[in-house]
Amino acid sequence: MPLVADMAPAALRGRYMATMSLSWWIGLALAPTAGTRLLAVSPAAALLPAVGLALAAGGAALALGRHLPAAISRTPRPMSSRSSRR
Repeated sequence: MPLVADMAPAALRGRYMATMSLSWWIGLALAPTAGTRLLAVSPAAALLPAVGLALAAGGAALALGRHLPAAISRTPRPMSSRSSRR
């Protein structure tokens, strides 16, 4: 949520937040329904799409992280060896 709020233009911030929330709620509604049907077929049939979605989400997060402006990137960076000796 904070990332969406930081990246959204001020005039469209509410729409960005609503769209992001809707995407989460769609997943929360569809995952149990689809997962139950896949579990009825076989456990592997339910786990393989979940693994695929997790890998795709991880790849998308890594790709997004490279394009974030420094002002909103909240990932801590380790100190260099020179600055840690002070």
